[in-house]
Amino acid sequence: MLGVPVIGWVISFLIAAVLAVLQYYKWVKESGGVKSPWLLAMLFRFFAWMALVLLLFNPWWIHVKQWVQDPVLLVYTDASMSVSKSDQKQWLLALKKVRDTKGVRVEPYLAADAVVLGGQLQGLDTFHTNMSAVLQHASGIASNTAVAGVVWMTDGINNSGRNPQFEPVLGGVPLLMVGAGNPNPQVDASVEAIQCNEEAFLGNSFSVEISVKSQRMKGQSLRIQLKAGGELMSQIWTPSSDQDWRRFSFNVQPKTKGAMPLEVIVVGDRSDQNLANNSKSKFIKVVDERKKVALLYGAPHPDIAALKTALELGGQYLVTSVSKSQFNTEADVYVLHGWTMQSKAELQQVADWVASGKALWLFTTESQNVFGLSKVIGLGGETNSPRNWQEVQAHWNENELNWGLDEKESMRWKGYPPVYSPVLKTAIPPGGETVLFQRWSGVNTQLPLMVYWKKEASALAMFYGEGIWRWRIQEKAQHGDAMAFDAWVRRMVGQLATASAQKKSIEIVLSGNQFDVRDRVIAKVVCRDRGGMLDDRVERRLSLLNAKGVSRPINLVKSTQGWEANISGLTQGNYQLRAETSAGKDVDEKQIVVVDQPSETLNTQANHALLKQLATQTDGGFLPLEQADSLSQLIAQKIVAKPILKAQSQNVHWWELWGWMLTIALCFGVEWWIRRYLGKY
Repeated sequence: MLGVPVIGWVISFLIAAVLAVLQYYKWVKESGGVKSPWLLAMLFRFFAWMALVLLLFNPWWIHVKQWVQDPVLLVYTDASMSVSKSDQKQWLLALKKVRDTKGVRVEPYLAADAVVLGGQLQGLDTFHTNMSAVLQHASGIASNTAVAGVVWMTDGINNSGRNPQFEPVLGGVPLLMVGAGNPNPQVDASVEAIQCNEEAFLGNSFSVEISVKSQRMKGQSLRIQLKAGGELMSQIWTPSSDQDWRRFSFNVQPKTKGAMPLEVIVVGDRSDQNLANNSKSKFIKVVDERKKVALLYGAPHPDIAALKTALELGGQYLVTSVSKSQFNTEADVYVLHGWTMQSKAELQQVADWVASGKALWLFTTESQNVFGLSKVIGLGGETNSPRNWQEVQAHWNENELNWGLDEKESMRWKGYPPVYSPVLKTAIPPGGETVLFQRWSGVNTQLPLMVYWKKEASALAMFYGEGIWRWRIQEKAQHGDAMAFDAWVRRMVGQLATASAQKKSIEIVLSGNQFDVRDRVIAKVVCRDRGGMLDDRVERRLSLLNAKGVSRPINLVKSTQGWEANISGLTQGNYQLRAETSAGKDVDEKQIVVVDQPSETLNTQANHALLKQLATQTDGGFLPLEQADSLSQLIAQKIVAKPILKAQSQNVHWWELWGWMLTIALCFGVEWWIRRYLGKY
């Protein structure tokens, strides 16, 4: 296809013809008419001029290049720390046969936390495995290249990035998985998680929830130890099955303010095959601040006295008990009991508290408009009859955190008498949970007795019922104290106070407080104005204090996410980050612990089930590494390596062609030679 419009050809023809005729008209006339030599010379001159004029229109044509290409066979090798050296050597021997596969181009890659072209280990983090990164890499190549199949040698241990099960299928490309490692459960006890509030109050006991998992340790005695500050606590656990899991609760009472380290250690016998996952640690911040609690009631009720006594015994709360006529009391946590909510002023007051980020714990009574109050605070629900109240017992939601109940307290709770509660259905908002369910005549139901949720800056709880004073009276009568009831009330108020705490004017934001020495750790420093809006105009400083008391400044860099600093590369130990404004008035501190505990060491059991699942999803296949010699046969069965005809088109401009320019020069040269031959110069 020539890229010259018709008008270009016409113009070029006319210009070349006029120039040729004008040049030869006089000579032809003097020679007595048109003769063959003159005509031949004029034609050469015409073609030369026409070729030159055509170049002004930038002529081109489409050149199509075709060739045959073999499809690509992508081969990924797990280079992470969890794959043993012996497995990698065995795979390298099997890989030689894969490279000899006919009809495909083998592209080898190394994979761990990222993917690199084979052999280039530089920049590859081998202490983590990101299986989703491999699937994304293969999908990217398959989107613009003919991929016959994917061969992947890995142990299936994924400890970084997304779950590979949620990655899209490779679009018809078969995935052949070669399973390394040992998929059989090893003898192992591990600390899975430490759960507690990031902040605690001085002298106020709080709960630390520890999740422990065991494999093939049935009947063995395990000691779960918690070191909190200078105190050591422990519990004994004997797993009842080969695959067992249990959550342990410890009550910790901070005695000094500042950073309190928490360290959990699982001590077993020598049969444990992986000791790297037997411990975890974290920090919490202990503050010396007495929170104000306002007990506001619509009418005198024994529940008020029970709540007030429980809060005052702890010593960490300033408690005020007033009637609703004095509802303008300022406090950090508001406990509302029996407000009828008949006036707009009362409803508006509660709405203002919610909007301003106050913490509310509401108790309903039979004389109260329950759902009028629920509507104000953003909790929906319905009831069969507003007057359908009956006696129910409390039943803890076992699927959620126990809010600090230990085994002893749980036993006392089971003996609590019933309270008076409505039969209702409640719509739990996002971020909420049912803390207590109703129990009828010994049968657990899914009807809520108490719910808790976060709403923007507020922390809210609703107890649907009255009569909790019976709980405290009976527990004290049976045991001599009301330890379980009092602890529940104080922990609930402490949770509300902590969760609803207002944002500081300057704050350090981290993804956690424990990191591995190999983790990429980014610390953000956020400043806010009085209205709580982000303020980038404030000058801020960040420093890092190590365990020896040596402090050094950290450079903050402006990014799209705000002001942040990369504090990666820290050695093992405890550190304190301190952020402050230029004036030094506003300060925030965060404690972090850096451990030398790669993710690859925490779980060393190969996950061949995951590999089989991925292979099945792509109509591929699976082989254990011991059978890697049969990989060639599997490739022949699952992969169809058809040669692909490739074509590439290119616009070629005439002025780029040396042959075209040579033709123009020859035309002018021949024309000049004819003129000389005829005696004309």
